[in-house]
Amino acid sequence: MSIQSYTRIPNGGFNRAVEPHMLRPDEFYDLLNLRPSCGKLTQTTPIKAKFTLTSLYTGYAASSTMLMDIVRTNTAALRYLIVNQGEARYIDPETPFTQTLIPCVLQSLVPNNATVTGQCLLYGYNVTDFAAAGDYITVVIQADGATFKWSRNGGALSSALSIGPAEAIGANGLYVSFLSTTGYTSGDTWVWTRYNTIPFADSAVTAKFPYSKVSYMTDVYLGGIGRNVMRVRDGFITSVGYRRVYGKYVAVYENHLVVGHYNPGDYHAVSGAAETYNAATIPFRVGWSDLDRPDDFFMTSVNEADVKTIPYSSSLDAINFGITGMAVLNGVNYIYLAEAIHKMTYVGLPNVMQVESAFEGVGCAFPSGLVNTKRGHYFISKNDFYYFDGVQPVAIGEPVRLKIFAEMVPPTDTHYERLFGYYDSDQQEVSWVYWVKLGTYYQARRVIYQERTGWWFFQNLPGKDTDSASQDIYAMCRVYQSQTRTLYGGTATLQIDTAIGDTGSEVKDSVTVAGVQSFTIPFFITPDLLYDELFVKKEGYLLHVDAGYSTGVTGVTVSMSNRTLLSETPTLTALAEVWTTTKAALNIGTVRAAGNVFRFQFAFTATNAATTPLTGCVLCGWGDSVYFRADR
Repeated sequence: MSIQSYTRIPNGGFNRAVEPHMLRPDEFYDLLNLRPSCGKLTQTTPIKAKFTLTSLYTGYAASSTMLMDIVRTNTAALRYLIVNQGEARYIDPETPFTQTLIPCVLQSLVPNNATVTGQCLLYGYNVTDFAAAGDYITVVIQADGATFKWSRNGGALSSALSIGPAEAIGANGLYVSFLSTTGYTSGDTWVWTRYNTIPFADSAVTAKFPYSKVSYMTDVYLGGIGRNVMRVRDGFITSVGYRRVYGKYVAVYENHLVVGHYNPGDYHAVSGAAETYNAATIPFRVGWSDLDRPDDFFMTSVNEADVKTIPYSSSLDAINFGITGMAVLNGVNYIYLAEAIHKMTYVGLPNVMQVESAFEGVGCAFPSGLVNTKRGHYFISKNDFYYFDGVQPVAIGEPVRLKIFAEMVPPTDTHYERLFGYYDSDQQEVSWVYWVKLGTYYQARRVIYQERTGWWFFQNLPGKDTDSASQDIYAMCRVYQSQTRTLYGGTATLQIDTAIGDTGSEVKDSVTVAGVQSFTIPFFITPDLLYDELFVKKEGYLLHVDAGYSTGVTGVTVSMSNRTLLSETPTLTALAEVWTTTKAALNIGTVRAAGNVFRFQFAFTATNAATTPLTGCVLCGWGDSVYFRADR
């Protein structure tokens, strides 16, 4: 794969014989499928199919992947944790990519007793007591209110056992923990049931947002799975809480599990256990567990569990999903709304957490748009991109914000809400995936911000409207034992960045045009350039195009926009002269227009940019130049 470099047009000019100038971080070139690197450009890596999710449980392999990460199992093995809309699985990252279903155990029944104060938790799940889907454990309070009995799969009840904080049941490692020793009524019943599927439901409340994730000691906590908060531990994915906890966002702060959109579960006449959802209040509610007790969300005068409702300060906060993200930074848990940021600070008993407004008028406008990095938080507001280091949110999106908000689907389109952010810690790049409506098709596009340089660039991604073998991407993670490659979660098939030596064809990343799906032609567009900086009269108003050294490409198409005023909308029109590999040089005529504003686009018309090296050209004016060179 070839590497290209180019330089900006300087104000004072330079000798074209000198080495090419480096790219300037304070200027922006509209790069599509081109990545800036050390002053040069490289083509963004094409994507190909990696492996197919096998049907571990009928009907759910072909649902959208909503979370991907590399985790360590209870046996210390590294595995991909893949959770889609139907099931959770571990995948061995090495050949033969063995896939293992993670069984799900839910608290499926709680007492139908409004006066009950005692609560019950089951832990120590194992494949003996929960060997198959439908297996369940029942716990029943006895007539004295101080003992309980249990059974498995509706069998005979055990002998009476004392209510306590950790009571072993059976011989396989199961324990029952009661939150208190009093307050129970005879006949109070709890049930925990194993399922092969997770409790996902695609509705207005649980739309296709990627699941949130946080690690707490050796456990992984997930939020937003059909509004359930769930835990991955010892090969099981289970509901959290003495009474099921519901929410969308999870964070760990000062040894408390914090849940955004928090709501406790309750008895339900049909399902046995569910939540009563209130769209006006719950999206603004944050709840946290007792200290070092992530299952205990019940508030008492002596523990640290509590709930806080975040006030909204604008109509956008009210209509835009409530809390849109949470992340810890510099010892503070920041809670984002669409147009506000609140900070949660641990102060201990009796108040435990102090939640107060930090910033008004700026916030995270997308429910999956907050990106947490080692340096700070990145997020998208209603009209800009921001970086927050814990002191002051700083707008960083000036080079790209107008382009993105102009081409992004409107808020009335369901793809609008599905924007999500991702951080590549190895490459130190923050990116967001969003959708562009092109005719009747949706183009998935990724905007990428390089932390170390401040440069932005764009990449088209495969999706269901770009390749018949692909589906929209809702989750990403790094590739096992790689510092430069990314794994992409689609539907049924996981995809990966192509590497040298890979076999198989790349997935098309451009929407259907005239009935044909294709690859994106990489291009870049210069900033606005003043005519007076480009030319001197004696040069004859010509641009000189000089061929680079490369083979196997069709050529470079040059387009130009010529505007009288900077405020006018630029329209790029292909020039009649087209540089090809058979031409050593070419003069392109331009309009004599002192004071006008020009913009140039260079499109590399390779038939398959994944396998054909790109080529370059040099545009020259008197004393000034745009330089674009192909290096092998």
